[in-house]
Amino acid sequence: MVVEGDISTCSIQHVLQEAEVAAEVPMVDEIMQVDVAMEHLNYQSHHITYTADDSTGVTRFAGVQHEVNHTSKTQLQGWKDVIHEMCTMYNECMVGATAGVTDPRELVTKVKGMLTDHAEDQKKLIHLFREWKEVYEREVLQKGLLQLQEELKGGKHRPPKSKIDTHLKLAISFKIGQEQFSALTLPEKESVDFFIWAGCCMHKDLNAVKGGNTCMQAWWGHNGVDGPVLLMNCDNAAATSGGLFTAQAYAVHVSQGGAAKALALAGSVFRHKDDKKGQ
Repeated sequence: MVVEGDISTCSIQHVLQEAEVAAEVPMVDEIMQVDVAMEHLNYQSHHITYTADDSTGVTRFAGVQHEVNHTSKTQLQGWKDVIHEMCTMYNECMVGATAGVTDPRELVTKVKGMLTDHAEDQKKLIHLFREWKEVYEREVLQKGLLQLQEELKGGKHRPPKSKIDTHLKLAISFKIGQEQFSALTLPEKESVDFFIWAGCCMHKDLNAVKGGNTCMQAWWGHNGVDGPVLLMNCDNAAATSGGLFTAQAYAVHVSQGGAAKALALAGSVFRHKDDKKGQ
């Protein structure tokens, strides 16, 4: 192509702007035509936090999975799939290495807690995960006993007696059931079954505010200090103005005042969970 003449700087700027517009406008139009709604689709993100060899905390992303629903059992199955896939990949990559084969059950026994929100499905998930972990702990103990017996029969180096007694005690607890396991000492049981559940900090901050507000209201009563004006609803206000003495006393007892009540009323007006109420 032969180009005659030169393009001015101003024309070049106009051409680039038109090219940008020509590229962005169709893209936006195409995106608007695509149905990208996430309704009725459940995606679960997994993260694992642990302490490294140098005592520093490490958090790793373990992937996102599409789940058919948001039930606790489905979420637990998602964790099972993630851990199984991780161990399978590790074992396939470490063939012939000195690291050895990783048993998914042993990885699960190293889990010492979970961090979720306070929803009911998460509470049930914690309960299911704890049960799953306890089953694997008993299986790992049994596995350790069998390996110990093979070492002793094979004439290999005999482990210390304290190690043998510990393995036998824990493994026997698995074989004869949970009743005998409960007979272990408290430190032994806590070491094996240790598992904590932590919730999100939002609720902790909210509980701190509610607790502080409750203590402040109690201080007013103990020290004879008049608290803030009660912010009564229509029914309680009517009861205190002309009702029976018992009704008046009850209305005053159930009514609240102060900043916490004012904020709760403001939330009901401007951010009500029911779209048909408030503004």
